[in-house]
Amino acid sequence: MPVNRETVFARMQQFIASVYGRVYVRGYAYWTGNQSNYWGHNAIIRTRPFIESCGLPKLPGREPLGGEILSHDFVEAALMLRAGWQVQLASDLGGSYEEPPTSLIDFAVRSRRWCQGDLQHLRLILLQGFHPVSRVYFGMGAMAYLSSLLWLLFVMLTLIDGVRSPGRPAILLTGMTLALLFLPKLWGYIALLHDRARLRAHGGAGRTALSIFLEAAISVLTAPIFMLFNVRFVISILSGRAVGWGSQRRDDAAITFSEALRRYGLHTGAGVAGVIGLASIGSWGHLWLLTLLAGLLLSAPLETILSSLRLGRRLRRLGLFLGLEEVEPPRVLQRQSVLRGEMERILHFPRGIQVFRRVVLDGGFNEVHIGILRAQGLGAEPLDQVAALAQAAIHDDPEHLSPQDRLALLSNQAAMRWLHRQAWKHWDIEREGRNVGR
Repeated sequence: MPVNRETVFARMQQFIASVYGRVYVRGYAYWTGNQSNYWGHNAIIRTRPFIESCGLPKLPGREPLGGEILSHDFVEAALMLRAGWQVQLASDLGGSYEEPPTSLIDFAVRSRRWCQGDLQHLRLILLQGFHPVSRVYFGMGAMAYLSSLLWLLFVMLTLIDGVRSPGRPAILLTGMTLALLFLPKLWGYIALLHDRARLRAHGGAGRTALSIFLEAAISVLTAPIFMLFNVRFVISILSGRAVGWGSQRRDDAAITFSEALRRYGLHTGAGVAGVIGLASIGSWGHLWLLTLLAGLLLSAPLETILSSLRLGRRLRRLGLFLGLEEVEPPRVLQRQSVLRGEMERILHFPRGIQVFRRVVLDGGFNEVHIGILRAQGLGAEPLDQVAALAQAAIHDDPEHLSPQDRLALLSNQAAMRWLHRQAWKHWDIEREGRNVGR
C-alpha cells in the first residue's frame, strides 16, 4: 500500500489503492487461485524450494532484451509453478507499505525500468515447462506497455478514417474502453458503501464520491501522457537502449513549470498536431478525441499542479483523497512517524553539522557508519545520485547544505567513503578539528 506522501499525484495513488485496491486484489486472488504471482518484496517464501527452483539465468544477447532479468518476481513465481509448487495471493494480509513516486515524471522513471523487464518476458513465453497461466502473466505484463503503441495507432487511424468518412466515429470501441476503465471505480465505491468504518475514514459518502470523480477526471487527462511515455520507452528499448536499476525520487518535491515545459515538449507538440488534424476533419462525431488531446496539451501545467505539495495538503484539509492508513495509521506507520521525528530533531540539532563533520573525518566513525548502512541493506546506490551534494560538501562549507541534503549523503555508502578521502585532501583539518570539538 502506498502511504506517507502528500503531493496531489501521490495522494491520488494512495486513494486509488485504498478504495479500489482491495477489490482488485481480491478479484485477482479469486481467479488466479494457486497459480498466482507476487510483487517485489511483498512475499513470504519457502527458502528451500526457492533456492532449488528460482535461479535466474542471464538472457542471451545484449541488453536491453538480453542480460540480467529486471522484473524478476514474475519469473520467479513462474519457476516455482514449473517446479510443482503453488503460489497464492493472500488478499487478506496487510502490513506492507511503500512511499510512492510523487509526480508524473518520477512515476515514469519507475515505469521505464519495469517496461524493460516486462518486454524481456516476451522471450520466456514459449519456453518449455511453464504453466499456461504464467505465459498469460508474461503477455499481460508486456501488453501493459505495448498496448500504448496500439492505442496511439488507433487514434491515428481514427483521425485518418475521420478524414475519409466524417460521419463514422469509433464510438463503440471508445464506449467499451470507458466501461473497462470506470466500472472498477464504481465497484470499489459500492464496496466501500457497505463498510461504514472505511467509508467514514475516506471522508464519508459525499467526499469519497467527489474524490472518485476528481481522480477519474485526472486519470482521463493523464492517460495519454503515460501513453506517450510508454511509446517512447518501448521504442527506446527495441532500439537497444538499456536502463539500469536506479531509483526515482520519492520525496515531496514539486516540479516547477519551467522544468515541466522542458520535459513535456514532445507531449505538447503531439497535442498541437492532434488538434490540427482534428480541425481538418470538421466532424462533431470525433470531438471525443479532445479529451485525449487535452491531456497532451495540458501536460506541463498538469505536472506542476499534480506535484504540488501545498495543493495536496489543502485537499487533505478538505477531506479529499484520504486513505485509510492516513486516517487510521497502523502501529508500524505510527512507529515510523516517531522515528522520523527523532531523525528530524537530530538533523536540525545545533550540533548536527558537527556530527556530520566528525563522521566524514574520523576514519573509525566513518567505517562504523558505512557498516551499519551495509548491514541494514541501505545506501548501496551509486555515488552519481548525490555527486553534486558531495562536491558541495567538500568545496563549500557543509553548513550550507540543508539537513535533508546531509541526510542524503549520510545515507549513501559510496558518498561517505568518497567524502572521507576528499575531506582529508581539501578541508582545513586544523579548523575542522576545532569545529567538531565545539
